[in-house]
Amino acid sequence: MTYRIEVLPALSAICVTFSEQVTINERANALEDILDTHDALKSRNLLIDMAQANVIEGSHVETLAYAARLARQSAMHAMQVAYVGDGVSGSNIESLAALRGYFYRRFPTRLAALRWMASGPGLAGRRGRGAVIRP
Repeated sequence: MTYRIEVLPALSAICVTFSEQVTINERANALEDILDTHDALKSRNLLIDMAQANVIEGSHVETLAYAARLARQSAMHAMQVAYVGDGVSGSNIESLAALRGYFYRRFPTRLAALRWMASGPGLAGRRGRGAVIRP
């Protein structure tokens, strides 16, 4: 497994940290674990940390299928989603999912993402798609 999931109750956050080589299948497995955790806890925030990951691109068909799946998850729409790291910057998945209404923010560091989450839903809001936030 190239990911681990932790819960930060003080921020009502689920954090998934990827490492090493990450394929679409591993991301799909992580998504299932994230959704199970969200169902149990109803977390408001999701941090996806790709800082230590090397994203392995799938085929065009796999990428489109996963992006569509990601975008149609109502739990993902209910959470504020923060991506950390450059590992996802070359991936088209999030961009394709954003076209289907899956909103997220991209941050250069985990600390910057956690600060955004701590600022609360009123300030953190869903402004922009895939914006890079500088600390």
